[in-house]
Amino acid sequence: MPNQRQLQKSQTRAKVVDVAMQVYAEQNLSTSTLAVAKAAHVSHGTIFAHFPTKDDLLIAMVQQVCTPLVTATDAATSLPDFLQQHIAVLTKYEALYRRFISEQDALPAAAKQVLAAAQATVAIHFQAALATTSVKSIAPGLLFNTWQGLVQYYLLNSEQFAPTGSVLARYGDTLIDTFERLIS
Repeated sequence: MPNQRQLQKSQTRAKVVDVAMQVYAEQNLSTSTLAVAKAAHVSHGTIFAHFPTKDDLLIAMVQQVCTPLVTATDAATSLPDFLQQHIAVLTKYEALYRRFISEQDALPAAAKQVLAAAQATVAIHFQAALATTSVKSIAPGLLFNTWQGLVQYYLLNSEQFAPTGSVLARYGDTLIDTFERLIS
């Protein structure tokens, strides 16, 4: 059982990641760790006590988004369920995920690897969900990439589709319905 000091350290680390996710989602991935420290109301040194480099913080943020994405899609029992779960998790992390895909060059190599590994795992979950549904005879990888492309197009053009609020909350059901119609 963790002692009080270990518990406090764990809570501070989680707070730093949560605040960093908000800051980087609102600003951009090149925002300084000092801005994160100020927003989290901790010293700049506290950031580096938990994350030796900014890259380590970015990696932790990517993991924080990818873990529920992988978990939720793994639990899907059908293609409609998969699509709903995928959209639900992306909606929760929409602004930050949009940063990940639009500013991918700003991510360290290790964060890109975490993101790629998560996408590969989600693709496997997609294929498993796809097997429960009768669809057109199209390579599953191409179908997954089509789904990803559709979602990412809306995310990257959210100002056009939903200038205020969440584009996925607004269009998620439409994207799912359209994709299901396209592949049936």
